[in-house]
Amino acid sequence: MSLASLQMDDSVNNETDFVPKRGLLESEIYTCTVKMAYMSESSGGAKTLNLSLETADGRVVDNKVYLTSGRAKGQKNYSVSNKTGERNYLQGFNLGNSLAALSIGQPIGNVELEDKVLKIWDNDLKEEVPTTVPVFAALLGQPIVAGIKQKIVDAVTNVAAEGELAQWKPNGKVKEINEFDKFFRASDNLTTAEILAGITEGDYINTWRTNNAGKTIDESTVPSGATQSAAALSTPEAVAKPQQSIFG
Repeated sequence: MSLASLQMDDSVNNETDFVPKRGLLESEIYTCTVKMAYMSESSGGAKTLNLSLETADGRVVDNKVYLTSGRAKGQKNYSVSNKTGERNYLQGFNLGNSLAALSIGQPIGNVELEDKVLKIWDNDLKEEVPTTVPVFAALLGQPIVAGIKQKIVDAVTNVAAEGELAQWKPNGKVKEINEFDKFFRASDNLTTAEILAGITEGDYINTWRTNNAGKTIDESTVPSGATQSAAALSTPEAVAKPQQSIFG
């Protein structure tokens, strides 16, 4: 039996060591680049920011960030306290707004949308199809520091009848996910609150790390031992444009 086909050849690249760029990230602070950011609307009318961040080692994390309430609540970016009547921005809006403010110095409501064709998952066809979506083009390629949490949450199934609005209900299983929790400016690790307060040497990033780093947060309602899963998506990359800073 000949071993000729097993001989080494200098024109062929040798073996290298590498770390697979898959799987969940543990809860920690990560230096990232905005890979994709586009708008969509949920079946209930909530406006969502579909956000993909790429870490320094090339891992991509995708989240849907809900910027507004649904049609039933007026598609507003804030809620009103039943006790005090105070208005507070929704958590998702604060997250999306801070991403824009910390990366390009603009509130997210001032960032222009540009139509681009992306491959988007189609639930009916069960595959990715070319779809025109409004993209926050100025955010693409921008650096951002992200506090990312690892969580265990309920897996859900759509129980609505065909043709009705989606009704997502827990299906008795759980899944592990990564979730964007807090953003920091890449140049100095400051939060929007610290910048607006005139603070030049922020400390909240250390507080976040102390409270969250290395921890997996269990938000599921399913008994321990249920099946766990994780999903990762990949989205196209584009080029960013600078804008005038909101912070002066």
